[in-house]
Amino acid sequence: MNRAKLRKQTLPLGVLTTLLLAPTLASAQQPTDEKVAQYEKAIKSLQEQIDQLKQEVAKVKEAQKQPQKPVPPPPAAPSKPRTEVYGFIQSQYETTSGQNRSAFLIRRARIGVRGTLDHNFNYALLNSFEDGANAGNTGGPIRNAFIEYRGFGHAASTPILRFGQFKNAYSLEAIEDAAVTPFVERAIAVEQLAVAHERDMGLGFYTPENPNRPYSYNVSVMNGSGRNRPTPTRTKLFTARFQLNSVAKHPILGGAVALGFSTRQGSVLNLNRPAGSQQENEHYGIDFEYKNAKFRARSEYLWARDGANNMEGFYTMAGYRVTTPIELLFRYEGFSPNTGAPSVHRTTLGMTYFFSKVTEAYLNYEFVDGTAPSGQSSGVRLRLTTRFP
Repeated sequence: MNRAKLRKQTLPLGVLTTLLLAPTLASAQQPTDEKVAQYEKAIKSLQEQIDQLKQEVAKVKEAQKQPQKPVPPPPAAPSKPRTEVYGFIQSQYETTSGQNRSAFLIRRARIGVRGTLDHNFNYALLNSFEDGANAGNTGGPIRNAFIEYRGFGHAASTPILRFGQFKNAYSLEAIEDAAVTPFVERAIAVEQLAVAHERDMGLGFYTPENPNRPYSYNVSVMNGSGRNRPTPTRTKLFTARFQLNSVAKHPILGGAVALGFSTRQGSVLNLNRPAGSQQENEHYGIDFEYKNAKFRARSEYLWARDGANNMEGFYTMAGYRVTTPIELLFRYEGFSPNTGAPSVHRTTLGMTYFFSKVTEAYLNYEFVDGTAPSGQSSGVRLRLTTRFP
């Protein structure tokens, strides 16, 4: 049997097989009631999932409309402790009119260490080594020895807590560092009413320097016995200084203006003063200062009652920067040790030459009219100051 005959015989058989199986295949493709139910159940489950996703999307969109709370920054890593050696030296030459005497001397020689510690703590220690600093009733060489805490906040106006021995806040010129005072010597009233008890042991609270803050304050509670005198006392010494000032963003007449008030209160005995003049009661002061790039002016009035003495004094000064390294200065002052007692007045003409940011030379001529309490007389004072670092 040849191949052509075989094709003719098998073709009708294939067609017949297809026709017989077609109903069976058609019936197998039609879903049963059970399968329909399964499909409907699956569709319902998918619909529930879609509805749940829509609800979650709606919640996310609603949350995005609400204002977001700022995320607090991570805590700063503890700063590494840092120590710095600092200080200054003041070499001086002065003459005394009418006595034909002169002297070379070390007016001040001070060195100390200061630095930062972990957890917002600072420290400072300053000793004095000048002639006579460790003799008599001066109370020893330690000037500053304190610890500070600066962790009350991160704003520039956050106050600082100080604990130890440090300067109290009475008198603008007294709290100014002796290494940068405009004249060779401070005003007589400042020396008598403020510097005589400028340091003590206690607790202080003050605002750091900030040119964009219109105020500052400095308050402290101290023993009242004087520098390096840890004598127990019944009453304490309270000192305070408050200042209102212009801010750097809004200068007045092209410069900075400040008005301050200071006080020192407490019936105490200053053991660093001679016997018979140790009683201290109440001190007050008011000051005004203006300065710009070339000109500065300052005036201060101080008054006090210590025991039976009612003392008062003032000074007014001005300085003009003629050139970058040269400043000319003038000061007039007066002081009265008690009501009705003879007063003293002093006029000072000065010139300062700035060799650098840390070294300058002062030349002052002082004319004294009257009897000064510490024996000051007319004469010339020449000083060279250098600070480090």
